[in-house]
Amino acid sequence: MLLTRELAESQATAAEKRIARGERQGLLNGVPISIKETSALAGYRNSLASRVFEKSIAQVDSFAIGRLKEEGAVILGKTNAPEFGTR
Repeated sequence: MLLTRELAESQATAAEKRIARGERQGLLNGVPISIKETSALAGYRNSLASRVFEKSIAQVDSFAIGRLKEEGAVILGKTNAPEFGTR
């Protein structure tokens, strides 16, 4: 598992601030989640669970990850997946 500690801390802090200010909250505001290794998370390894791409870093979030962030989810890390997510 790849932990995204700094990202999670900043997302959790942002969620707390939204609550304190009475701002609109997403459906997942403050909810901790993990994502699969096959999902692109900007700034983090995007190996697709393969040694071939083990040094690849995602430049942008995948659509699904972008939506999770928009709704206030707190991404704790990336979990293992079968190579290329195909098994």
